[in-house]
Amino acid sequence: MSHASNGIASPSTAGASPAAPPPEHLAPALLDLLTAELAEQRGGDGPDHAADRATTDLMALPLGEGGLSADSIERTWLALAAHRFLTLDGTAWDDKVLPARTLGTVAGIAAARLTEGPDPAVAFATSGTTGASKVCRHTLASLHREAAFLAELFAGRRRVVRLVPAHHIYGFLFGVLMPHAAGLPVVDARAAGVAGLPARLEPGDLVLGFPLVWSQAARFWTAPLPADVWCATSTGPCPPEAWGALTDLGAARMVEVYGSSETAGLGWRDHHAAPYRPFPWLTRDAAGDGLAEAKTAEVLPVQDRLDWTPDGAGFHVAGRRDGGVKVAGRLVHARAVARRLETLPGVARAEVAPIKTPGGQRLAATVTLTADAAPDAESRLHAAIARWPAAERPVDVVVRAGR
Repeated sequence: MSHASNGIASPSTAGASPAAPPPEHLAPALLDLLTAELAEQRGGDGPDHAADRATTDLMALPLGEGGLSADSIERTWLALAAHRFLTLDGTAWDDKVLPARTLGTVAGIAAARLTEGPDPAVAFATSGTTGASKVCRHTLASLHREAAFLAELFAGRRRVVRLVPAHHIYGFLFGVLMPHAAGLPVVDARAAGVAGLPARLEPGDLVLGFPLVWSQAARFWTAPLPADVWCATSTGPCPPEAWGALTDLGAARMVEVYGSSETAGLGWRDHHAAPYRPFPWLTRDAAGDGLAEAKTAEVLPVQDRLDWTPDGAGFHVAGRRDGGVKVAGRLVHARAVARRLETLPGVARAEVAPIKTPGGQRLAATVTLTADAAPDAESRLHAAIARWPAAERPVDVVVRAGR
């Protein structure tokens, strides 16, 4: 199929792959990775260094005291997280991460492995909350291919301002590899958050967000954006009302990228109602409802059903094949949440479904109690739900008495 309508030239695949970013460009992604791992180990209470990243020398940041404050046990978990992320098994750097004492040492290992190592690749964990997390390995060559295309798609930008973590695939591609390919500086704007961001933006900025961020911006921003600011969104469909509000506030361009941890980027569009345009190296698969590599016909593990336009030039996303939904960028399975509700004392049956709220897609539940449920079963139910991860927590719960 032809992709001439994209208006973007396919990046050249001739010659050697571009060099990996230098250690200082990889350090922010590694810091996001390690702080996320610490939060996991500490039950959600990891260190937050976002507030002073602009003034902190990340390369000198200690992993232990005076920096991330990881103890000897936690550092073994950090080493394992970095080991998996950088696919170090069987490489010359296999045993080099555990002794590392600074973020800069880990970043140096990352740059060396991705530049010189055999079959350099990066492994990203999926963001699901109700299913087992998967680790998705992508060769650096395939990531460079996408980064080169994105650099052309976002040509003319002067800075990248990110509101997303850089250790997930969207943040890594847009916040590390693409800026490196395009020679753009990156600003981590998460510490100050969405509030007041328009005043901190400059003409020529590309702002990296996701649907929840843009829904918040659409509701609370009143100040217009500077001229020539573009916004990128991914991880799930951006609500049309948020898209329209950002345009009304002066966003010169909105671009939504479709993809997943399993597949990396698959397509893009610059209007919420438009079909996605496949990236130039992809084509419609033989079955007609998915995507494949154009050169090899290898079918990609697309998690959604795709409805192709009659001319075969683009597609709309028709929902996940496994029934999962995205809540604030995290994959949640309503059936799994319902089964979890049914394990609570006094619950006979539960039904869970996604609903639209002003803040984006959330979950609603209808719970039927057993006939012999304790008098305080409903209050215990709400107390249990309140301790669940936010994405998995139903925000509208109807409780029915058992019979």
